[in-house]
Amino acid sequence: MLKISKLVIGILSLFISSRIEAQSLFISPSKAEPSTQLVVTISGSGVRFGQGSSCVQPQCIDLGTNLIFNSGSSTISVPYSSLTFLADTMAQAVLTVPSLGYYYLQTSTGYGFSNQFLVETAPKPVPSISLSPSSGQSGTNLTVTVTGTNTYFGSGSSCLSDPNCTDLGTAFYFNQGSGTSSSLPFTSLNILDQNHAQVGFDLPVYSGYYQLSTASGLQVSNQLYVTPKQQPTVYISPGSGLENTTLSVTITGNGTSFGQGSSCLYPDCIDLGSTLYFQAGSSSVSSVPLETLYFRNDTSAIATATITLPGAGNYSIRTSNGFFFANQFSVYTKPSPALYITPSNGEVNSLLTVTVSGVNTFIGTGAACSGNPNCTDIGDAFHYNQGSSTLSLPFTSILVTDSGQAVVSFYAPAQSGYYQLFTSNGTIISNGLNVTPKPLPTITISPSIGLENSLLKVTITGNGAIFGQGSSCLSNPNCIDLGSSLYFNSGSSTISAALTSVNYVDNQHVTANLSLPYSGYYTVKTFNGNNATDYFIVNPKPRPSLSISPNTGIEGTTLKVTITGDNIVFGKGNKCMLPECMDLGTELSFFGQASPSTSGTFPLSNVKITDKSHAVISIKLPAAGAYTLRTSNGVYISNYLFVTPKPKPSFFISPSEGITGNTLSVTITGSNVKLGKGNACNADPACTNIGTGFSYFSQGSSTVYGTIPFSSVRIIDAQHVNVTIKLPSPGVFALKLDNGLSSDNYLSVLPKPAPTFTFTPNSVVEGQKIAVTITGSNTKFGVGTKCSSDPLCTDLGDVFYFVRQGSPTTSGSIPFIYSSVISETEAKVTFIAPSVGEYNVSLVNNIRSTTPLIVSKNTVISPLVLGIDDTEMSGKNINVYPNPTQGILNVGNRSSVLYNSVGEIVMVSDKEVLDITNMQSGLYMLKLTDNKGSVSRITIRKE
Repeated sequence: MLKISKLVIGILSLFISSRIEAQSLFISPSKAEPSTQLVVTISGSGVRFGQGSSCVQPQCIDLGTNLIFNSGSSTISVPYSSLTFLADTMAQAVLTVPSLGYYYLQTSTGYGFSNQFLVETAPKPVPSISLSPSSGQSGTNLTVTVTGTNTYFGSGSSCLSDPNCTDLGTAFYFNQGSGTSSSLPFTSLNILDQNHAQVGFDLPVYSGYYQLSTASGLQVSNQLYVTPKQQPTVYISPGSGLENTTLSVTITGNGTSFGQGSSCLYPDCIDLGSTLYFQAGSSSVSSVPLETLYFRNDTSAIATATITLPGAGNYSIRTSNGFFFANQFSVYTKPSPALYITPSNGEVNSLLTVTVSGVNTFIGTGAACSGNPNCTDIGDAFHYNQGSSTLSLPFTSILVTDSGQAVVSFYAPAQSGYYQLFTSNGTIISNGLNVTPKPLPTITISPSIGLENSLLKVTITGNGAIFGQGSSCLSNPNCIDLGSSLYFNSGSSTISAALTSVNYVDNQHVTANLSLPYSGYYTVKTFNGNNATDYFIVNPKPRPSLSISPNTGIEGTTLKVTITGDNIVFGKGNKCMLPECMDLGTELSFFGQASPSTSGTFPLSNVKITDKSHAVISIKLPAAGAYTLRTSNGVYISNYLFVTPKPKPSFFISPSEGITGNTLSVTITGSNVKLGKGNACNADPACTNIGTGFSYFSQGSSTVYGTIPFSSVRIIDAQHVNVTIKLPSPGVFALKLDNGLSSDNYLSVLPKPAPTFTFTPNSVVEGQKIAVTITGSNTKFGVGTKCSSDPLCTDLGDVFYFVRQGSPTTSGSIPFIYSSVISETEAKVTFIAPSVGEYNVSLVNNIRSTTPLIVSKNTVISPLVLGIDDTEMSGKNINVYPNPTQGILNVGNRSSVLYNSVGEIVMVSDKEVLDITNMQSGLYMLKLTDNKGSVSRITIRKE
């Protein structure tokens, strides 16, 4: 124990010394100007701050009352004007900065700082000025904004005594070669604020870069760039038009202004005069007067005018005083006018109303169009040539619209064909007139589809015609006489279809009954050749068919079915004389689909016809199989009759699983069977007697193992019986009742589970007297003779038998000091814990425990306090075990931090058990914190 204490003290000394060596101080900021009042922050690492008597602890640094500035050759003591502690490791001080130098610092109590302090004088900022904008065109006046940096603007005597003031004076100056200085006098000067002024001045006549300065010699930081003076240009817009037309144009100047006569005497003015001159190459010049010339008041370089364009060509334009325009002018040939009519077709002799539209022309008539070269007079008729003659189509009406179009009406020629029309003044209608023949009248039949050899009521409608009969229809070419038949043409033959019950609804609609021919695809005509517009479809008459529902049943039972007829009508006897009618007769024939086939007849009784296509009959079903059915008059039923076998009776049990030797209450559920017992069941042929027990067989075998008698039987209903049985030896068994009825499911008999026990607590200390609670599973506890007669009883005995784990293993027993049975599944025993180790234990009859007994050494160490107030843990012991340990360490309900021998943290945990198996052997320091916040440190040995 003494050796361990010395080792702990050594570790603590090493830990504390490493903490002190890690102390450091810093000052921020660490640079300032001399003689200035400065607020600094002092921070520490691995320490805490104090002053005077408040700083007696070993890890506390006394900041004292002043700082020592050491330049290497001298020291200066600088007192704190004030000192404020912001936190344990941070303080704020106010002090006066000493003279220029580079200093090491320490407190008046002797603690040195990790960083040094620099005292220096900040450089004085250099004043400068800049111009914006810094460029302009030579010979023009430029207004700029002057911006001062590290200076401010003033003027006169008020600025002489202030070194930070800049007097801009009355001009900017620049050198003009060979030391000659030139000035740019200000035309305006306005000081906006201390750092901004607005100055106007005339730019030099020569382009280039100029370095400017003020009268006091302060240079402008950015150079002045003077660009060459721009040559004036003049443009005309638009730059194109049609020959001999009047056009409104805009004339725009750049770098100039416009005027006329005496108003345009200054040098930058261009006199537009009263005429422009258009010149195409070397050809003669066309003079174009400027009409309605107007100078815009808001600008000196924009004018508008109206001009009449010369003939087609590309022209250069100049003013009367010889100034050429920058862009050329294109004059295009005027396109020929063209006329179109919409619509441009119609039937012979029909009255047409068309819209006449013009391209490159307007449309008019008479005086409204005369004198206007852009107007086309369409006159009072269209004309066309027929051989050597010119014929006219006089207008019955004419209307000229505001949009330059005309709407005219006229009668089409009597002959079909294409006509090239033109107006009275010879202007051609570009798209001409297409005259079509008048169509022959047609008929429409509705409906236009039906069944062969049937009578169909139809409506016949005339298209471009009227209906009549006989002589009343001969004198009218648009009249159609339907006659007594229509003619159906299939392509290979023509069939006459009679019309009966003909009714003339009006002169364009007729109803009639039409006798349809055999099936096919037909065109239809009247007897005098008028076509029907649509094809007529005659479909084949569908074959009659029968079906039954339901079409499934169980053999030997009587089944009520409904027979449904499609394209057929049911009837009986004399009431069923029509060809569409079917008499079901007195029987149905059936033919089996299996081989060899079975056939026979079903007598029909109680046949009930519910409507014209449904009848209800009853039949007794034959042996199982699929059958085709046929009526007595030879019509087959379209769907099969499926007869299923009578289902075999069976039963199943629930529950179907239990443990051998146990009593089990089972419900027997019958399937396709009626269950009962006694004489009442024996007298009922449909009843199956439940009997007295089960015969049971091994799964997949027919060998009877034995019987399982019913200890009780209770009939619930005809399909459910409850019985009580005692389960046989383990296995999976098929069951039968006394009458041979088999079960659909199996009975699973499980082996009895082995008895085991657990005990708590199972972790104890070597030599400790310990009381544990034993809990049994699949057993019940007893003692001595009270337990010998019960096979399920476990005798506690008076010892634990054990096998100790390790190498080599050992065995033995642990005697009970005290034992008591609390209940069938719970007992208490008291014993003395054996030596350190892990034990597998069992009771006297070899009933094993599923939990091991873990025995460890008891390590009781008083708390070791390291600069921490542990008043709540004072006088208490901490039980941490096993110690030494090979890996597992029980620490109880505490948070823990584990350090190695050099003070490094190697594990942090809030669990009750630590696993340090993978750590190196040696000594470790364990810091524990309980739920009240108390802290202790314990030395742990890892083996």
